[in-house]
Order: sequence, then C-alpha cells, then structure tokens
Amino acid sequence: MSSRRGNTLKRGSDRLESALKATLALVSVALIPLSIWVGFAVGAAQSALADEQAERSTAVTATTTGASERHSTTPAEYVTAGSFDTAPATWTWNGTVHRDDLAVAPDTAAGTSVEIWVDRDGAATAPPLSSGAVTTAAVVSGMFTWFAATSLMVCAFLVARASIDRHRDRQWERELRLFLGEASRS
Repeated sequence: MSSRRGNTLKRGSDRLESALKATLALVSVALIPLSIWVGFAVGAAQSALADEQAERSTAVTATTTGASERHSTTPAEYVTAGSFDTAPATWTWNGTVHRDDLAVAPDTAAGTSVEIWVDRDGAATAPPLSSGAVTTAAVVSGMFTWFAATSLMVCAFLVARASIDRHRDRQWERELRLFLGEASRS
C-alpha cells in the first residue's frame, strides 16, 4: 500500500525542516543576481566619484627641498602608534610656486621628484580613487550583500530548527509516555 505523502515514518517536522533547507538553498542562489546588481551599482557610484575627483585635481611633480623626517603618532583609544615620513617640497602650479611638507617614502633625499595631486588652487590634495579601488569596492559590496543576506537567513533557519527540535523532543516524550503506559498515571 503506497502512501500519498511519501515516507510514512517521516514526521511533519521533518518535512518542514526539509522545506526550510530547500528554501534556504534556493533563496541563497537567487540572491546572487541581487548581489551582482549591488556590486555594479556601487562600482558605478564609485566610478562617478573617481571621475569627479579627477576633474577637481591634477597630478604634478614636486621636488623635495630637504631630507625626509620621521614622525611618530601617539596611540589613542582606538588608534595604534605608528610613524610616517614627510619632507619639505616645492611645486609650480599655474605659474605660482607652492611649498608644503609632503608625505614621502622613508629616507627620501633632498632633490627627489615626487608625484602629488593638487586641487584647482594648487594645494596638495588626496589622489582620486584608482580603478583598483573602485573595483575592490564593487566586488566587496556585492560579496558582502550576499554574505550578509545569507547569514541572516541561516540564523533564521537555525532559530526555526531549534523550535522544530523542541517540538520533536516534546512529541517523543509524549509518545514514549504513551508507549510505556505513563499517560494514564499522569
């Protein structure tokens, strides 16, 4: 005699757990296109930011006018101690000579050419985002989106499974009491 519901020894809680596992797997795979879309969206936004930064700044060559000096940072509550080197340098922008201390590699000698980025006024500024940084942001964002959503679903599955396991334990205890005849004594 065949059963319409499959294996007769398989409980409803077993079927529910199997359905939850299958749903978790399917949704996890279905999240891949969403994660790719998030990665592309972040990449486009970061690329636009890099283009905007590139329009507002220009690369120029500065020349150090003195040897580099090492500076130490003092540790703070969330910052570790470190060190960095700076050297006085000059560069020309739109016919005007500019002077400032620039971050340089350790042991940089006077007269060394250093490529820097300057803003529209000729002041030293941070370089625009590189294409590598844009790509990294896009990939990490996409991967994090998938990982975070999948992790939340796994946590929800584990909570549901714990509830299912408690239900199974109670059911086993009832059935064992009935089997042993303890139900009439209670």
